[in-house]
Amino acid sequence: MTDPARDPEAWMRDGWATIRSVQPPASLAENLRQGIRSTPQRRLGRRPRPGLLGLVAVLAITVVALGGIVLRGAPVASPAASAGGSVPSASLPLPPPDTGALGRLWTHDGEQVPFYVLGLQPGPGHCGWDGILFLTMSIQLGQRAETADDEFQYVRDPTNRWVAEPTDGSGWMTLGRFEPSVAKPADAVFTGYTYPDGMELWRSEAASNALIFLRRGDIWEQWPRSRTPIACM
Repeated sequence: MTDPARDPEAWMRDGWATIRSVQPPASLAENLRQGIRSTPQRRLGRRPRPGLLGLVAVLAITVVALGGIVLRGAPVASPAASAGGSVPSASLPLPPPDTGALGRLWTHDGEQVPFYVLGLQPGPGHCGWDGILFLTMSIQLGQRAETADDEFQYVRDPTNRWVAEPTDGSGWMTLGRFEPSVAKPADAVFTGYTYPDGMELWRSEAASNALIFLRRGDIWEQWPRSRTPIACM
């Protein structure tokens, strides 16, 4: 070995040569290679590659984000819908009650009611009123209506054709709109009248006589009254 006091430059050259000639054990070399692999690649100027756990985390975040977008775009269910008492809006309005050709008799306390007290008739097809229903009742519900002046007429027309002021001189107009599904009026009172299919007739003091309500299962329909009797000639 060169004496560093006499020839320091030769001593340094010999030292470096000795260091280079030393080979680390295989286990140490492998540990060093593993350490290099585990070194954060950001320090080496390369973008880190996500591991398996990273990919799973990214996928989970993506699913949650997409789920939030879908939920934000979906309609919020009402309490009635949450309770299973709703009908999808695509199913409304419900099909009209089966009236037969001339209508069917209502019942009250299990007894059938004559048409001159309460009657439900389909609109005549020759006037283009298919699908429209007319409900007539005496002003004093339960009593006989002798003339048209003694009764109210309510209209179930999904097209609401008579809502606007008439321009044909007929005078036909409804005092409101037919609504296929409304909330139960707070002051709704059951009249005791039931149709053969189970439909019930309800009234509301707040609506006066301008509207009547028909309960069909969990659905409440709103039928408006006509300003003057609507009739097909």
